[in-house]
Amino acid sequence: MSNSYFGLAFSCVLLSVASGCATYQPAPLDLAAHESHWRDLDPAKGFSMTADEAEAFALCANPHLRSLRAEAGVALAGKSMAGLWDDPNFSLGLSRRTAGGANPWLVEGGIGFSIPLSGRLEVARKLAQQQLDTAQASILVAEASLLRELRLALVEQQIARQKCRILAANADHSARLAASAKQILEAGEVGSLEASALALTAADAAGELAAAEADLNLAQLRLVELLGLRPEAPLVITAQATPWQAPSDPQTRLSQHPRLLQIKAEYAAAEAAYELEICKQRPDLDIGPTLKWEDGQSNLGFGLGLPIPAWNRNRLAISRAEAQRKAIQAEAEEIQQGLRHALSQASAKNTSSQARIRQLKSFVALLAAQEKQIQDLLASGEGEPLRLGDVLQRRRNSSLSLLEAQRDAALAEIELRALLQPLRAPSL
Repeated sequence: MSNSYFGLAFSCVLLSVASGCATYQPAPLDLAAHESHWRDLDPAKGFSMTADEAEAFALCANPHLRSLRAEAGVALAGKSMAGLWDDPNFSLGLSRRTAGGANPWLVEGGIGFSIPLSGRLEVARKLAQQQLDTAQASILVAEASLLRELRLALVEQQIARQKCRILAANADHSARLAASAKQILEAGEVGSLEASALALTAADAAGELAAAEADLNLAQLRLVELLGLRPEAPLVITAQATPWQAPSDPQTRLSQHPRLLQIKAEYAAAEAAYELEICKQRPDLDIGPTLKWEDGQSNLGFGLGLPIPAWNRNRLAISRAEAQRKAIQAEAEEIQQGLRHALSQASAKNTSSQARIRQLKSFVALLAAQEKQIQDLLASGEGEPLRLGDVLQRRRNSSLSLLEAQRDAALAEIELRALLQPLRAPSL
């Protein structure tokens, strides 16, 4: 009868455990379905958006950000389940006497519970929250990095487009000048060497334009990639981004940089991890009822268990957690210093680029006036084709230098914006 009772009790325990367990649900990886869905996202007439709309779209559709948000779901799940008590432990023992006794079989069972006297469960919940904060800060860093990359890509596309316009105009002028020199050569008013030099210049200008158009296509593909669209997706950016003004308190804004917020969250998680390892060296209490059947009689009992921290005392894990906290502290100091240097360098680069732009604008205006004078002379039959070709080349070089200075100024502003512009808090 007692054996039957033990069997029934054991079955009930197993059934209760099994009823609360999760069941496996397969989810095969279907990349073909994703490719089809990705293709269906493209509208028939393509994408047309402003720069501000492109930034908002990228924050939602960029594949790297979507991947990070999915990974942060692990930390979110950990927070919701952190600090749970350990499941009870059911034990059952069976032994037989080798000699003597009317009932040689001895059956003993019990259920054990662990009482967390060390306080580790509360610290585990705190650590899970800090890990979630770290995951959210990592998303914020990734969003800031994406916006910086997107703004850089937009600038590169705009510069590439303007470069194509400059080189297209230069190629057109060079081709017309070479054709004019050929006609003058046929009339015997210019030497063949001079006409050949102008023809070579025109051919070089056409090749340079073709290379610039290829660079423009690469810049377009980079934009499409950052927006999470297919390489074939037609994309048109219709307007510039909203102007940005530097804050009056850059040092305060710099202290809220996403990378600093992330390393602060990592340090807080390291603090909680260190505290948890300290708690683990303190013992938890194991208690539970026991039931023994011997010689045809049932005996109820109560068991206690308490680990003794005599030798190990979790010293290895504590040492590692403490060292990890110190390493993150050093990294935080490095990041803070690096951000200060980056701010100073971006400010200096922006100032020098603006000065260079003012200088080149006046120089390009002078060259444009000189070009018009020589073209008027050529129209009246008094000018020299080679002289006009030299002016065209100088104007082309100065226009490209101006474009490069504008690019440097735009990149410096993007760096300042990445350092000083606050971002919204990420959501999971």
